[in-house]
Amino acid sequence: MAKLILEEGGARRAFRVRSGKLTIGSADSCTLTLASSGVAEHHATLVVQEDRAVLQTAAGAEAPLVNGKPAAERQELPPRCTIAIGGALIEYEAEGAADAPAEKPAAKRPAVRKQAGGAPRASAGQRGPSRAGSRPAASKRSAARDEDDGEDRPRRVSARRREVKQGLPSWALILILLVGAGGVAYGVKAFFDSSNVATVDPSVQLLEAANALKKDQLIAVEHHLDKFDAHKEKATSDQIKTADEIRAQLAKLKVASTRQGVLGRATQWLDNKLRKFEDKKMAGDLGTRPRARVFVMRCNEFIELYPDHPEIEWVRRKKDRWAPIAQLDQPRTLEDLQFEVESYTWTASGRRYDRVFEAIDEFLAHADGPEAEVARSLREEQLAARRAHHIDRMQEIRYRWEKGETGTAMAHFVYHLKWWGDEEMENEVAAEITKLGGFSDWLANFKKNAPEDFEVIVQNRHVREVAERDGLL
Repeated sequence: MAKLILEEGGARRAFRVRSGKLTIGSADSCTLTLASSGVAEHHATLVVQEDRAVLQTAAGAEAPLVNGKPAAERQELPPRCTIAIGGALIEYEAEGAADAPAEKPAAKRPAVRKQAGGAPRASAGQRGPSRAGSRPAASKRSAARDEDDGEDRPRRVSARRREVKQGLPSWALILILLVGAGGVAYGVKAFFDSSNVATVDPSVQLLEAANALKKDQLIAVEHHLDKFDAHKEKATSDQIKTADEIRAQLAKLKVASTRQGVLGRATQWLDNKLRKFEDKKMAGDLGTRPRARVFVMRCNEFIELYPDHPEIEWVRRKKDRWAPIAQLDQPRTLEDLQFEVESYTWTASGRRYDRVFEAIDEFLAHADGPEAEVARSLREEQLAARRAHHIDRMQEIRYRWEKGETGTAMAHFVYHLKWWGDEEMENEVAAEITKLGGFSDWLANFKKNAPEDFEVIVQNRHVREVAERDGLL
């Protein structure tokens, strides 16, 4: 059992969650539906089991923030924490996490009061009157003993037993409870029926969609427009026109939002592949022609992909600075080729085999003699490395998926289809991955959250078959 408090749009709602699975997202099919911006249709899953809970982020969705830090793809939650998903905030508290109340001190036994006027108990050395006397004397002695005993313990009080009057029979009580429960159920149903009438009112949905649009809550806008469309027959022509106008504005904002995310990733690309490269690989005497060629080629790629980036002028200036040294209009030398191949295979997670073989084949087109032999040897070396890396990646994807780390697994998969440079290997990995349970759901989320990469991977015939079957094309 756990307690959740959802804060969204200025309102707070509390829930009790028993052991089981809770899906969180903007879709109506989710257990907990959120209307805030930045929430995917299926954003995360919360699995509660006795005294622990695990939060798992859906493939393609932005990682929630747990206590202000990005959550791992599969993360066990502390007993108390806050979870931020888009514009919604969820307070999680496991059962028993709250401080238990302090124990009450044990009650003391009440002291026994002495009765006033009681005679003192006779000492051991004193003897009572002689037994050889009349019965009245014995009666007096019995009375005296009763008084003495009363000094140390309370008098015994006897109470009359109360008689319980006969009440209603059990069947009558059960009948009353059933009638009462039926009345409550009818009242609840009437309340929700009246609420549903309001929520499907086209004018209400248009108003909610317009308000969400002003707040840039794009998912909420889409949600209200879908409800409007479901009851479009009740709408007037003016309302339908207004809905179309809101939908057109929503489409523009979605494009702008997607582009903003792309530019954010572009900034990371600029910092890692341009700024750091220039600082570490080209400082001082390191600014040789092979390094300058790689740097200028990266500048050209950035300018082509992100012409509207805020720092595009910085990139252009750096390109102009190093272009005379790079001499890209001249054929590659063997030294140029070797450094270029090295730069494309520096990291295991980002090897660009497509460009490796493109560069080698271009060099071999005009090389001869010993340099051609070195280039052919380099090609064979990279072919073997790609095959070994392909096998490792296949195993890595399967391992991550079975472990529940679907985001990492699919990141490897997308990389495989985009930059591997070998159609046979791409089809080999795609044929296996598209058969995994849950791939369809991941692909639908990926199309929504990464449309540009979706257009790339859907060119693979195995991925395209799934996309066509699920109506994603």
